[in-house]
Order: sequence, then C-alpha cells, then structure tokens
Amino acid sequence: MKELILVSLDRNIMPSASTCGKFISALCGARKADDGYMIQGELNKISKVARMNYYFNTIHGFSVLNRADIAAILLIEFQGSYPFKVQLSQQEPTCKVYNLFIDGAGHAKKPELAREVFEMMQRSGIVPNLKSEILILQSYLKSGRISDALNFFRDSQKRREVGRKLSNTMVVGLCKADRADIALEML
Repeated sequence: MKELILVSLDRNIMPSASTCGKFISALCGARKADDGYMIQGELNKISKVARMNYYFNTIHGFSVLNRADIAAILLIEFQGSYPFKVQLSQQEPTCKVYNLFIDGAGHAKKPELAREVFEMMQRSGIVPNLKSEILILQSYLKSGRISDALNFFRDSQKRREVGRKLSNTMVVGLCKADRADIALEML
C-alpha cells in the first residue's frame, strides 16, 4: 500500500486528504510511524500545505512507540506550519490531545510552550488531569528549570492534595537534575 501511495504521488495524483490521513493513521497504529512520517513528508512536498491530521497521527504514532524525541521534532515543525491557537481551535480538543502537545514541548525542552498549552487547556474549560500536571513538571525538570518546577508543584499543592505519582515525579526529576538536596527536603 505504501508503494501505491508513493507511485501515485510520483505521477502527481494526489489521494484525498481523508485517505492520506487514514493511511498515515493506519501505519502509525501498526507501529510503522517511520513510514507514516515518510509519506507525510512526501505529501507535504506536493501539496505545500501540511495537513493537521497528518501531524496529529504521526505525533501520536511516535508517542505510542516511546519515540518522543521525534514526536517533539514533529511538534516544532507543526508549530511552524500553523499558528498554535488555530491548531487546537479547528477541532474539539480533548485532554489527551493537549497532553500530546505538552509532552512534545517537554521533550523539545520548551517548557514555556508546554505551560502555554496547559493554560490554554484550562481557559478552554478542560480540566487538566494528573498526566497533564506530571508532563508540565517533567518539562520544567528536563529543561533544568528547577525553580519553575518547584513553583508549579507548590501551586498544585494549593489546588488539591498532591498524590504519590506527582510527588514521585518531582523527587525523581530533582535527583536526575542533580538536586538531591532539594529532593531530600521534600521527603
């Protein structure tokens, strides 16, 4: 099937956006996100317009495969293709969609972008879940922004009771950042 799409693209026959999106999604679901990314690249060369569903499917595929490094690159590439607020306003985003963006921004070491997405989620009326808070905390810690991580953690404590998972994320992240002294104070 991949070869059929590539041959049709070589002959300047453009399959419908729906067909392409479904095909990329199927490739990513079959754990062939690399092939999905290659097809997406070919489609983007021809149409000169990067379709959002191509990016969403490919980013999700790489995230499922625990290849967040590539998902982060795609997120940044996607960010350059569409104004961020337009990206999320063109569909009914869920907490899971927002979390994908937060995760990608964290892996790209762009905690400001991760926090912007988090705040946008709240403004749109979607309540961030525990995963959202863990991803924000990790984005700060991976970027070495310890004070921001501590402030976010304290804000979380004010909003609700912080559970074991969020506390564990904080302690482990501090230890990885060579700040075991602060981690010990938290215990």
